[in-house]
Amino acid sequence: PEIGLTPQIIQRFKNRFEVDMAIQHSGLSDIERFKYWQDAKTGKAKIILGTRSAVWTPLKKPGIYIVDEEHDLSYKQRSGFQYSARDLLIVRAKRDGVPIVLGSATPSLETINNAEKNRYTRLILPTRAGAAKKPEYQLLDIQNKKMHGPLSQTLLDEIDKNLKLNNQILLFLNRRGYATTLYCHKCSWKAQCDRCEIPLTYHKSNNRLHCHNCGSSKENIKDCPLCKSNLLRLGHGTERIEEVLSKKFPKSNIARIDRDTTQKKDSMDNYLKKMHSGEIDILVGTQMIAKGHHFPNVTLAAIVDADRGLFSTDFRAPERLAQLFIQVSGRTGRGKKKGVVIVQTYNPKHPLFHNLIKHGYNYLAKSLLKERKLSSLPPYSYIALLRVEAHNIKHVKYFIENASMRLKRQSEGVLLLFGPVPALTEKHSGRFRYQLVIQAKSRKVLHEHINNWLQEIEKMKSSKKVRWSLDIDPLDMN
Repeated sequence: PEIGLTPQIIQRFKNRFEVDMAIQHSGLSDIERFKYWQDAKTGKAKIILGTRSAVWTPLKKPGIYIVDEEHDLSYKQRSGFQYSARDLLIVRAKRDGVPIVLGSATPSLETINNAEKNRYTRLILPTRAGAAKKPEYQLLDIQNKKMHGPLSQTLLDEIDKNLKLNNQILLFLNRRGYATTLYCHKCSWKAQCDRCEIPLTYHKSNNRLHCHNCGSSKENIKDCPLCKSNLLRLGHGTERIEEVLSKKFPKSNIARIDRDTTQKKDSMDNYLKKMHSGEIDILVGTQMIAKGHHFPNVTLAAIVDADRGLFSTDFRAPERLAQLFIQVSGRTGRGKKKGVVIVQTYNPKHPLFHNLIKHGYNYLAKSLLKERKLSSLPPYSYIALLRVEAHNIKHVKYFIENASMRLKRQSEGVLLLFGPVPALTEKHSGRFRYQLVIQAKSRKVLHEHINNWLQEIEKMKSSKKVRWSLDIDPLDMN
């Protein structure tokens, strides 16, 4: 799923297989992509490694398809031409009459359900690879604890202890930037994106305010434009962690990996090489560092803010939090030394954490599946999501309300409709966004009604005044 993992995987395959290989991902030039595409089509390349778009690569003689980290959200293309790379490859394997392997330490609940219904054969690796041992978990209650920015004193003491033993440390926070909000304590004003109406994130590295939604940015301000009071920088990002660590451990080599630090070509590869050579003592990063990396000298991994997924409006949030939890945990204890995972939380008694630590991911997954079944949520029902957006909110409401009425009339109560309602982030890049959730007990029923309905709404005059799309099996409800 990650372009950042490509150099590492290519090297592993080259060490193992003495055959021609083709690479496919968006980081290549058009000339490179065409060359590899030709090599795959003619059969010269025996192994093709690629990210999401690689599913469209023609093969002369397919033998096996493998989807690594099959649960990963990035396999779903949401903008433009929409498709699920994982599901497409399953269909492709069936048509080509070859096996497909869906690999993951934390499979999606849909995949686990398919295995339990014997649609898939389940193969289990009961132990970690090589000499790797299962890490020790420490749930760290940070309520009323002394904090240095986002880091507790207890965590800093553990980092110090590991540094003295010449071990490496990994700190995970899935939020880049320095502060998530600029806020006025006196009059409650906060810096917002004019186009999205969400708080702007302060980035200290370039002293600018950025919108992580639409990508726009503006100059930083120190004083409130309404009452001229000093603004507070609330919330934490990877930049703030890096700053705290630099002050506490000035002699240590600290690196930060996120979208801001890996924009230049080969920058990610250079960071990984420094990590493997031992040049980096502490690595701070977003989900880019959580997936698939092999750091044998990392003995301490910390999840800085584990609570973000506990109270989400998305029914898939507990599943994703559990997957991220296990992925980050998997970066430590991969060598001969035992690893420790510290989880900073304000909710140390939450059952999700205890089930994961005590019983493991599969136990938690079965528990989540029971909840889904009781709530008639996927994979025990089937969902489509109509998204509508436009600069004029009246056009959005008119179109989606008419489309909803037509489907309600046509389906005669067979489908459940939720909405129309504003999207969780109602405004994006100056466009107002609404959505309609469509649910059915069977996929056949869902598609039968949707196919007829789509033909109707395409003919509606109001459809020409808005941008709309229909997402089947949406992974993101925003």
